[in-house]
Amino acid sequence: MKQNETNIPSEKLAAFVDNELMGAERAEIEKRLDQDSELREGFNAQKQVKNLVHDCVVLERAPVHLRSRIRRSLEDAQKTPGFFNLLADIFRFHAAKSLLAAAVLLLLVTFPWLQNMGSDTDLFNGGKYQIVEGKVICV
Repeated sequence: MKQNETNIPSEKLAAFVDNELMGAERAEIEKRLDQDSELREGFNAQKQVKNLVHDCVVLERAPVHLRSRIRRSLEDAQKTPGFFNLLADIFRFHAAKSLLAAAVLLLLVTFPWLQNMGSDTDLFNGGKYQIVEGKVICV
């Protein structure tokens, strides 16, 4: 990171040239520009480079069919529902089946705990664990 004698990083000066600084930082650099001729030279050089780049770069517009295809794909990406939206749709359209499946899954998950609930062993301190193995159930 290159700095000038007034300890202003060149990135900060570039941000000032691009009008990206606000408030106290902007006021500080403006004050130092009035006082320091070397900093003013650096500022003018950055401003000239920015103007040259702006003048030399010609922006071409994309063809109409390409722009419309990009817009369509962005709209489709926004319309694609996420996991939780799909899950909500399943519960909305198949409420009874979904509640039954959720109850079965909850029972399978809590089964080891419920089985050892009456025993005197602590599940978390050396108790017995029940491992449920089998096929994945798709709902």
